[in-house]
Amino acid sequence: TFGNFDDRNDEIGQEFRLRITKEYKDRYGKKQKESVVEITKITSEDIKSLEIAFKAALEFAEKPDGWLVFLGTSGCGKTHFLASIGNYRLSSGSPAILADVPDLLDYLRATFSSSVVSYQQRISEVKTTPLLLLDSLGKGQPSAWGVEKLYQILNYRYYKKLPTVIASHLTLEEMETEYSVLASRLLDTN
Repeated sequence: TFGNFDDRNDEIGQEFRLRITKEYKDRYGKKQKESVVEITKITSEDIKSLEIAFKAALEFAEKPDGWLVFLGTSGCGKTHFLASIGNYRLSSGSPAILADVPDLLDYLRATFSSSVVSYQQRISEVKTTPLLLLDSLGKGQPSAWGVEKLYQILNYRYYKKLPTVIASHLTLEEMETEYSVLASRLLDTN
């Protein structure tokens, strides 16, 4: 919740271990990824960024309108913001769906073999929910099918102007490269 969020002011100057994935081309020109751990120190700028994100999340929770996208490294509070927004809306009686993107795609894929609930019912629920909160966009390697389904969901919500919150560890540049078809929707400020 917003009430139990830690502003982390007491962490300025402390070391923070961050696992990042670096992409490079091998000697044959093929893209490779390598996971490395970097040690960095938490700065006052990091805390200021956290404060700005907290205020944006709270304002969005009070009056969900448009899209809100959180980009940042692992452990910076993105998932806490999503859960806080979702809990705030649920406590005021408004429906919301919070889903981890890889889990959501697995869930949708599983409906193909379900006789109880159809794929069309499930994707319609996700597309039309009054508030959709998607966590971990960019986690794992989505298939072309997965990217297509995300595009269908986000494109629908974009045109219907339905409140949507997305969290990702990707940078803007990575988002535009790895999810070019989605980036136009995610990064549109209109």
